[in-house]
Amino acid sequence: MATKFLRAKAVQERLGCGRVHLWRVVKAGQFPAPVKLSPRMTVWPENEVDAWIEAKIAESRKPKKAKPAATARQGAANAPI
Repeated sequence: MATKFLRAKAVQERLGCGRVHLWRVVKAGQFPAPVKLSPRMTVWPENEVDAWIEAKIAESRKPKKAKPAATARQGAANAPI
């Protein structure tokens, strides 16, 4: 099966974000790195974008661990003197 590539505009539309945000998450390593096909053409493999979206959906639907409630004693121990 041939890999389909997505240009930045198509990735932005799929994610619902702008150009600056897209490049920020790429730079931060939070989104798949693009493939440089030529000096003026940057693309993302469609399957990597789709896998990232699916992972984010799954991550957001995980049950969250309950944080233990802070007691009055714990609050007093951390208060400045």
